[in-house]
Amino acid sequence: MHPRSRLKKRSVADFKYKNRPPAKKEKPGLITTIKKLFRNKKRKLLYIFFIFLIIMLLIPPVTYLYFAKDLKSKDSVMNRQETGLTLLDRDGQVFYTFDLAKSFTYIPISDIPKTAQNAAVATEDKNFYTNPGFSITGIARAFLTDIFAGKVVEGGSTITQELAKNAFLSQSRNILRKYQELVLAAELNRRFSKEDILEMYLNSVYFGEGAFGIQNASEAYFGKPAKDLDLAESTLLIGVLPAPSAYSPLSNPPDKAIERQHIVLSEMVQDGYITQSDAAAAESETLKYNPNTSTTDNFIAPHFAMYVRDQLYKQYGEERVIRDGFRVTTTLDRDLQTFAELLRKLARQRPGLRVPGSKG
Repeated sequence: MHPRSRLKKRSVADFKYKNRPPAKKEKPGLITTIKKLFRNKKRKLLYIFFIFLIIMLLIPPVTYLYFAKDLKSKDSVMNRQETGLTLLDRDGQVFYTFDLAKSFTYIPISDIPKTAQNAAVATEDKNFYTNPGFSITGIARAFLTDIFAGKVVEGGSTITQELAKNAFLSQSRNILRKYQELVLAAELNRRFSKEDILEMYLNSVYFGEGAFGIQNASEAYFGKPAKDLDLAESTLLIGVLPAPSAYSPLSNPPDKAIERQHIVLSEMVQDGYITQSDAAAAESETLKYNPNTSTTDNFIAPHFAMYVRDQLYKQYGEERVIRDGFRVTTTLDRDLQTFAELLRKLARQRPGLRVPGSKG
């Protein structure tokens, strides 16, 4: 028998099946893909949640341990840093300053008029004497406001939170710093009386014109110690707190400061601290501001300096810029600026003088 005769006969179909390329795996359906992605995304979200939870649980003890030594007494709580805005030229030399802190004077609550204390509570923290250092409703309201605004525009802070921020934290606005602020506010509320907290707050808050604390503010605005402030003067000082550079009657027309004063008086009437007749008498009082305006050595490029300051206030907020002591290097060339100002001065003195670069 021929060897080929022993070969098993195979059909053409057999050869086609043997030589056929492997079948391609079918792609999973849309529903299967969605389920798989959901499972993976759900797992990732779970991991993120646990990491976030661990961080939130660690922040309180870490914050407390870090600041524990500074929570022992009123002296250790108070922030006495040299603050203000310092502008430098392109070579790193100071050419202009704003609101550098003057000599700091701490006074006891007994030397702070009741009118100023009540004005601060009425406008800054109505539930100050009953809250635990923070306000849940205030935080919720600020949270909703920030969501609709698309950025942090309202802090929802109590007086105790403001004290914690001023004494221990930076003025930046973020969730981590806000959480630390709550932790420190609760600890301040536990360690100190409400009277002590209000005393420290009014001695540390920024009133503008380089004045930190109500004693320095009283001297800067009215040339008198804080204990001698009357209702009209106290409410005007408390009224400028939200934006001192915009409301200060020493640097601006007094209309805005007076408008703010009327708002504070109205709040005090609503809360029962004063009567309507008291408010009317304070509104009709003609305030006498301190005639000894502060002197300054700022002579170089004042308009440029004010432009830089306004941009910084717009981007970071006045409180943060001043309290954190910003030092900003600008593009100013001191020599060229001095020369340009000299030419301008000569041109004013001698109208017929041809100044290089001038028209005509």
